[in-house]
Amino acid sequence: MCDRRLITLVWLVLLFSALHTSDHVVRENLGKPLKPASISSLLVSVLIYALVGLGLYLYARGIIGPRIWVIAGCLGFVFGMLAHLSPFTDQTVRSIAAAYDTRIVGWLAASVFVALMASMLATTLYATYLSRKAM
Repeated sequence: MCDRRLITLVWLVLLFSALHTSDHVVRENLGKPLKPASISSLLVSVLIYALVGLGLYLYARGIIGPRIWVIAGCLGFVFGMLAHLSPFTDQTVRSIAAAYDTRIVGWLAASVFVALMASMLATTLYATYLSRKAM
């Protein structure tokens, strides 16, 4: 049986993820004209959305359990940390904010990333709770 709260949390992560992907497009990180690196970024985003969609479908049908969201959440959280919070990245939260003409819009874009990470962490923790409760 699927948990409605978990599904809602996954949709919240998808919302913030779509907003963050839009931020990448607006900041022109995808490049004009499209370069191989830009195409691979787009493909990764499309693949992530497709896998999450498939996961939602299978979870709603009862084919997979909440543990899949623990795995997906951990992978997504680590990916986000490496992409924006590691010492090796050039796309820090501060650089996201600085990429916009107005300070408010810049910090709103950075806040979307923070909200994405927070919602992903909340989803992972709740899915972990559901997985442990089912044992």
